[in-house]
Parts: sequence; structure tokens; C-alpha cells
Amino acid sequence: MKRSAQLAGLFLTLAVLLTAPVAALAQQTNTLDTLRQSFQKQEQALQSGYGKSLDGIMADLKKKGDLDAYVVIEAEKKRFEAETTVPAPADAKDSFRPASEAYHKAVAELLRKYVRALDSLIKQSMAQDKIDDAKKAKQEKTKAEFMLADVETKTPKVEVPKTDVPDAPASLSGTWSEALRTAGAADFSRNEMRVVLVQSGSNRLKASGRSAKQPLTALWQAEGTIENGEANLAVVPTKAAPKEWGPVKVVLRVSDDGMTLTGPCLGMDGRLIHEVKWTREGKDKPVALQSSGQTHADYPSIAGTWKEGNLTVVIRQPWQSKPNQFRADCNYRNAENKDVLWVALGTISVDGKMDMDLDHRTPANYKSQKRSGELSPDGKTITGRAVWDGGAHDFTWTK
Repeated sequence: MKRSAQLAGLFLTLAVLLTAPVAALAQQTNTLDTLRQSFQKQEQALQSGYGKSLDGIMADLKKKGDLDAYVVIEAEKKRFEAETTVPAPADAKDSFRPASEAYHKAVAELLRKYVRALDSLIKQSMAQDKIDDAKKAKQEKTKAEFMLADVETKTPKVEVPKTDVPDAPASLSGTWSEALRTAGAADFSRNEMRVVLVQSGSNRLKASGRSAKQPLTALWQAEGTIENGEANLAVVPTKAAPKEWGPVKVVLRVSDDGMTLTGPCLGMDGRLIHEVKWTREGKDKPVALQSSGQTHADYPSIAGTWKEGNLTVVIRQPWQSKPNQFRADCNYRNAENKDVLWVALGTISVDGKMDMDLDHRTPANYKSQKRSGELSPDGKTITGRAVWDGGAHDFTWTK
């Protein structure tokens, strides 16, 4: 325990001393490259400090004559020198976990200061009417924020007191993994994708995705919101992505334990590209943000992706924090090659009876509808009737 405290103090002191020039640089120069190089140099110093901490542990073990523990640290030192990566505390062995914890805490502190310095650089560039420089600094700041979120998932969390409401929503910030299933996109599309999510405030989301084979290159970036346990993200591929990738939107439902996100990946025309499943990395459950005070109670859950013929319908429930209310969205291209978008707001009863008001947002000449339906006993089918001024038809939604 004593050595753990010493290591933590050493790394944090080093981080503070090294990062002081980072903040100052934002005031002294408008060159992003200079600021980035300063950060990278200091990050390398912290990495070197991890190696030296292993040397210190080995020296102590020599004095104690503890060969078994010495062999473990020696193996980690060789791995570190070959791979130049520091394991997350959860993946580190007991004998060098304190060094890993201290390193990640120090890197997190370094990144926080780097983000603040970049923010100052953005403001400075704007004041000097150097808009392009400000945009580049903004991109670097976004990368740093994603890196910080990734590091923070690896550092020990302070125990949060339990809320008196058991179903409190949780922060999505952290690193997630997805096994891609998109056929023919590229070689790495068949491998694991690492997704870094940053949740700010109560509902704002930012994300980036990287191939496990190319961890330093973002293939896409996304922004969106989370509401009532559902994340909506607009995803835009970067220049590094395969040429055939285009903008998409994903609608992901948070699992009860906060460890998975599942839902559809939709093209801008509303077609279903593939189903998405992101799994939170690490062993710890997410930290609760706040409680909505709402549960599904006895109302059946219909949240998720449904099909009406060839059309994709995405349902969100609860809606506006009410477990018996839902919202359904559908976006597609009709036979005249025009975009059709409708939104339906409705309610569902305890026995599965549904009523909704459907509003066509586009085209302007499409009429609003009243729909009523009923959920099947197995929860996999919704059948009902759509009525509008001058017409009606039956509909079936299937999961």
C-alpha cells in the first residue's frame, strides 16, 4: 500500500510538472504542431516512468529474495519494452497493478491539461482571425477528449453511493467494442471495432470508431444525444474509411446493466444496413449519473427495430419519461424517388393495446394518420389499422 501511494504521488507530480508548459504554450504560440509535440514528449516521459517504476519494484524484490514475484515483474518489463504499452489496472497482475494505476492517473491528468491548452489555442486563433487554425485545434481537442475518456475507463473509480431508485441511468462514457458484420466493406470490417464514447452533461454524446488493427486512425466520428435510455447518433466516416462507407444513423438501446448497446444502423434513406451491438470494455459496471424515477412498471416494452414490409420502423420507449408512451420513426424513399419521413407518438396499455398519431413530415402532401394496434402475446408482432382522410389500410410490424 505504501509503495502504491509513492508511485501515485511520483506520477502525478511528474504530470503536473510536465504539463505546466503545455498550458503556457497556448499563450506563447499559435502553432498546433508545437503544442502537440510538447504533449507527445511529456506522454513519452510518463511512459518511461512506468518502465522505471518496474525497475524499482524489481530492485526491492531482489533485496527481499522473492524470486517468484521478481519473475512476474521481469516478464512485464520485457513485454513493456517490446510493445511500449501499459496494461489497464484491471488487466495488470497484483505485483505491478499499483504502477499501472499510477500511470493511467498521470496520463489522465496530462490529457486534461492538454484539452484545456487546446481550448485556449482555439480561442486565441479565433481572436486572431485564424479560423482554419482554430478548426484544426478543435479536431485535436476532440481526439484528446476521446483519449481521455478511454484512459478514464481504465483508472479506478471512486465508489458512488447507491441511489434509492434502482434503475438510475448510467454514463455511456468509455470504450466499447463491436464485431463488425458489414459484408464487403474492407478487410478490417470483419474484425473488432473499438468505439470511444464521451457523454457530457446529461444527454450529449460524441463518439469515434477505430479498427483494432489501426487503433490510431479514426474511421468515423459521431454526435448525438441519449434520452430515455436510447442513444441516437449521426455517424460520418472520415477520410480514412473505405470509399463505399457513407453517413448513417444508429439508434442504440442501453441494456439494463449498462454494459451493452444494441439497435439498428440505418442508411440516410431509412434502410436497415445491419444490427449493431456494442459491448462495454472493462469489468466495472458504469457509474450512475442520475435517476429518472421512472420504470416500465407493467407496461410491455416495444422499444427497438420493427419492419413494416420493406420499411424500417424504430420505436423509442419510454418517451418523455413516461413508460406507457412511445415514439416511432420511419424514413424511406418512395417509388417516385422522394424522401418520406413520418413520426408517430402513441401510448400502449398494460394489455398491449396501442393508439398513435402519425404525422408525415415529408412530403408535404402526405396526410396524417390515426393508427390503432395490438401487440401479440409473444411480443414479436404488432397488427392494426391506419386511417386517414379519404383512406385506410391494415398494417403489420414484425421484430
